[in-house]
Amino acid sequence: MADFPPLGEALHPAAPPAVPHPGRGLSGAALKWIALVLMVLDHLELLFPAVFPPLFHWAGRLSAPLFYFLLAEGFWRTHSRGRYLLRLYLASAGCELLFRTLTHGERALRMNIFAALFWVFLLGTAAELVRALFARRAYWQGGLVVCGAAGAAALLSLLPQTALIRAVLPSPLFVEGGLPFLLFGLGLLLCRGERRALVALFLLFSGYWLLVRPVQALMVLALPLILCYNGERGRQPKSFFYLFYPAHLLFLYFIG
Repeated sequence: MADFPPLGEALHPAAPPAVPHPGRGLSGAALKWIALVLMVLDHLELLFPAVFPPLFHWAGRLSAPLFYFLLAEGFWRTHSRGRYLLRLYLASAGCELLFRTLTHGERALRMNIFAALFWVFLLGTAAELVRALFARRAYWQGGLVVCGAAGAAALLSLLPQTALIRAVLPSPLFVEGGLPFLLFGLGLLLCRGERRALVALFLLFSGYWLLVRPVQALMVLALPLILCYNGERGRQPKSFFYLFYPAHLLFLYFIG
């Protein structure tokens, strides 16, 4: 009988592989701090455009690709995708409720990167579940997962986008960055360990943005940083980003 992978791999993957070049290049923690600084620069220019130069916004175009790359690493390295997914969902719901409740008017905060990260992780987990089912030749169960995911995404996109619905049931089509960044994030999940595919993915999406929104094409400049990644997680506070993201945005909003 064929040795099929266990179905539980979708939510509880095996331990991560050994680090290829320990000590060289940039760790995951270093990339996260770089992304964090670039994100703050972007938000400073966004909320105070008369004070900070457009250069801050340009630098911020590198932030999201770095966070999506780190999410892809976390997807393959975590010991429990279920717990990871729950953290992203709670962070997404919490940010949405805080921003919708505490900010108003033209300056109201309408960004929420956690909703986008949640959907990338959720779709990646569903894809892994389908792969495991197909490996077991459980084709109809895999088909049900595909149909269920597509149906849920379509239904959520048809619901009125009230504050409560966006918090509890975020639609994949209305998250920050929209469908292009969801596809980019899923592409990063598939490109792990494949440098040529990673480069091709960045060039493809940067070319797309060059035609649609040229400034976003600067995301390609995040690629050299990612290629310096050494596979190590590095020392980083586990929940810091989950708290820092809404805290710094609300702080900037209220001092403005």
